[in-house]
Amino acid sequence: MGRFIAEISKLVCVVGLAAIGLDIAYTSVLSRFSDRSVLRRVRQMHGRHYDYIVVGSSRAMHHVDPALLEREFRKRGINLGEQDATACDAFRVVRDFLAHNTADVVFVHVDKEWDQDGPSPLVTSLYAPFVREVKDPADGWDLFGSDYSPYRWLPFYRYVKLGPAIGFREVLFSLLGKRRLAANGFSPLHGKGFNADVNMEQPRFPERMNFHYQQILDLCKARGAQFHFFTSPCHGMRHDSAILKKYLPGYQDFSDALPEQRYFGDPRHMNSAGAEAFTRLLGEAYFGLRAAAAGQPSRISQNWPRAAFRE
Repeated sequence: MGRFIAEISKLVCVVGLAAIGLDIAYTSVLSRFSDRSVLRRVRQMHGRHYDYIVVGSSRAMHHVDPALLEREFRKRGINLGEQDATACDAFRVVRDFLAHNTADVVFVHVDKEWDQDGPSPLVTSLYAPFVREVKDPADGWDLFGSDYSPYRWLPFYRYVKLGPAIGFREVLFSLLGKRRLAANGFSPLHGKGFNADVNMEQPRFPERMNFHYQQILDLCKARGAQFHFFTSPCHGMRHDSAILKKYLPGYQDFSDALPEQRYFGDPRHMNSAGAEAFTRLLGEAYFGLRAAAAGQPSRISQNWPRAAFRE
């Protein structure tokens, strides 16, 4: 019996040491060498200034090309949209960015996130490597719920449970320097056309202000940044823009601006050609001649070359 207990104790020690070692290794790689998510990218930004930033879900990430806005409107910015991000996730990106950086304008993409409270499970998993850096326990519980304590105190537990998002594959790709995101954050989709008869779940728009968008408003006002809420084009997805206009100052609905199916890779997401057309539309609305005509502030020199506007 004594020998059995001794062997079990050795096994527990070996497994415990291995878990500690792997935890340290994974955390070191994902926190220092990875540039494969918006969260990790923002964490590495300090002392930067942009004319604008864009936050939101994949429809922001795939639809706004900062390179085009810089080339044609002389506005330098970065796309900080993230796959499956909610309004809460958008607020966290704005909060973390403005903590150490500045931006003149914050563009916030809004659609189905209006009905979502709290963070996305996918985006939340990207915070797990940094769980021990959470200073406010309430913030930790808000992010991870009942998993907060195990993630924080059990070595390697979070990497086992969240393997598809932050497991060995992410560590390997990070070490190899493989980027998931371009330097400016824009991630174009390719291909065109889709099954127009696809049955899409339509978003809901409750008659209330989303608390996280109010947080973005308050934060931008406190930091002296302008803010613009918008919805990019979609195909077959209905938006109750009246509710969004009621609660979001200056909201603009572009959902029907580019209805041609050739601009879309699927009903929700534009392809690269659609993103190019929409980015020009966005640039003209906020930075170009249309903005000036509407009385919106524009710092574009009239001497700068400008490509022809196309819709």
